[in-house]
Amino acid sequence: MPHTFWNISADELLSSLGTCLMGLAREDAEERLLRSGSNIPQVHVMTNAIKLFLSQFTSPVILLLLFAATLSFVFSNAADTIIILIIVFVSGRCKLAGLCRS
Repeated sequence: MPHTFWNISADELLSSLGTCLMGLAREDAEERLLRSGSNIPQVHVMTNAIKLFLSQFTSPVILLLLFAATLSFVFSNAADTIIILIIVFVSGRCKLAGLCRS
């Protein structure tokens, strides 16, 4: 069975990582920092809400609904056009709310 971190002792794990309970020596830490780089996560760029909202309308189903709304408008069927556009808008808004929560 392969060795996974939960199947080996703490001493074995620390030894395999080249460290001890007291942590790395300063020289080892500096050398690892130079070799591997910083362990600080990158800052997330805040996306413009309007761009994020508009990006929800790239789905083929949404594009099909927008095409249907355009056809309804061209053939003077305002009620169908409004209903389809409301569905598209609500769908985009729900997706955006889901993205903002995550």
